[in-house]
Amino acid sequence: MRSTVLMGLVLAGLWALLTATGASAQSAVAEEGFPELAFTAVAPECLQECLRESQQVAVGYEELERRCRENCLVTRALRLVESDDPEQYAEGIEILCNSDDRRAVEPLIAALRRDLEERTGRWAWIIPALGALRDSAAIPVLTETLVIPDDDWLGREMSARALGDIGDPAAIPALTAAAWRGDTRDDAIMALAKIPNSRVVPVLVSALDPGEDPETREAAMDGLEWLGWMAVPDLVEALGEYSPEHPETDRRVWICQLLGDCGDADALDVLRAHRNDPDPAVARCVARFITD
Repeated sequence: MRSTVLMGLVLAGLWALLTATGASAQSAVAEEGFPELAFTAVAPECLQECLRESQQVAVGYEELERRCRENCLVTRALRLVESDDPEQYAEGIEILCNSDDRRAVEPLIAALRRDLEERTGRWAWIIPALGALRDSAAIPVLTETLVIPDDDWLGREMSARALGDIGDPAAIPALTAAAWRGDTRDDAIMALAKIPNSRVVPVLVSALDPGEDPETREAAMDGLEWLGWMAVPDLVEALGEYSPEHPETDRRVWICQLLGDCGDADALDVLRAHRNDPDPAVARCVARFITD
């Protein structure tokens, strides 16, 4: 009873505050970036109703208020994106791009397709927002934006990163193809490194090269280490790819480190066979993992 009374008093106080200061407040779009989910942008009636319906939720009041505020903002945004008024539509898209609410996925997909025709620049916010929402429903449109051939299109790299953030194996074919194109290789490899599937291994192994961007190579190594035993067959094969004319020292040392760190029995057996490797750097690496 006491907690119910307290909640009622808090709601009453909050309602008074919103009525006094929130009804006339408008959210402002910053010069750079989309607006924060501002407290004053929430319709007081929506917030009060949400708080009333959610008062039994087992979270602190501040967290409850935050959830309700964001819920009301998204509800408002969903109405705005249906508007024929360009400013209201833009405001709705901006709010949805800042949201982690799953209700934002479909409207943002539609907005991205619309922007591909209108080219207003909102794609630069929508693409990463779809990646952050991590919903596989966005894969088809992000696959399309990954391969737009327009020389002036700057969204290919961003689309690769968004697909990596989603992390669905369904994106592997598109990302693999992108990894063999110069303008998207780095971002596609970084995206593939986030997907726990053996089909990404060949591309990640190909990035173990001194000529690759260091950040890309490190991402590939992290991905291969994460995959563990799934990467062993390809790494073993790559370890044997060298010749006296092309010793591939750096590459083979990186592969040795990955095989040793994964702790796989088959990988360690392969390393034992390389204890007397003709490349001293590789032999030293093997010695770190094989002591018997």
